[in-house]
Amino acid sequence: MLCLLSMALITSCHRPFDNKTNVLKVDTLQRLVNIIDQTLVLNEDTITKRNDSMTIKLSMIRSLYKDTTDGEIKAAIIRYAGIQAIYIDFLKNYPIMEMDEESHKKQVAQIKDQVLAQKISQEAFDKVFSQEKAQLAALNQKAKTITYNTITVEEDYLRNDPTITHLYKKLKNNR
Repeated sequence: MLCLLSMALITSCHRPFDNKTNVLKVDTLQRLVNIIDQTLVLNEDTITKRNDSMTIKLSMIRSLYKDTTDGEIKAAIIRYAGIQAIYIDFLKNYPIMEMDEESHKKQVAQIKDQVLAQKISQEAFDKVFSQEKAQLAALNQKAKTITYNTITVEEDYLRNDPTITHLYKKLKNNR
């Protein structure tokens, strides 16, 4: 009887290691890493070149263009500056997100190796799993938001760039 009571106390304090369930949980982490990887597909070099070009154009326009009566050009300048702000946010955060994603990819692989080798306690696994899942969810949300913002301004960029480029060339030639 005492033996049964002590076994009941032991099992209530420590959950047994559930390898099959834990492997499935790690697989959900891996799927989330894959989703993030598929979200981070934009070409950073293209955005960098575009941002550099926009910086040059806007800098000249802001210093030389003084006609504030033309509403169409004024609106194009404001939209262009807004697009550039999104590109700046992208360029600031994108490399960090790629590094974070690589780090999480390695972390998930390590967790899976530990689970398969049963070198982690159930309590430690539960803690690591919860932390990793929360961090991956936050990274996934950030990646989706920044990628979405960058993609959705493409149409505005294509619509406004000719107006801004024309104004830029006009100001450059009249200097």
